[in-house]
Amino acid sequence: MSHISPVLWQFLVKWLTNFSLYPPQASKIAPQMDALYFFMVLVSLIGLTVVILLVTAFSIMYRQKKHPIPVQIEGSTMLEATWTIIPLGLFLIMFVWGASSTSAFTLHLPMP
Repeated sequence: MSHISPVLWQFLVKWLTNFSLYPPQASKIAPQMDALYFFMVLVSLIGLTVVILLVTAFSIMYRQKKHPIPVQIEGSTMLEATWTIIPLGLFLIMFVWGASSTSAFTLHLPMP
């Protein structure tokens, strides 16, 4: 801490103790919305990690030094169906979860 100014250190400590990723819950459905949000973030991070790992692995496996002459690789219908159905299922889960959570919203209009 000797290389950080005391004013900056005090600001960082105060800012980090009051830092929040989302505001305090102000409604009855906030816990469901927060859970849905964190689920969506988790699915996105897992998807990002899988894509980065696959790109890295395939870049190493199929680099030009290892395969100087390109080879035709035929597709797999099962693989294509799998990478279509899994994201579709995840998106449907998120949609149904969000739709069922927001159905608790009701509009109460004042009596005329």
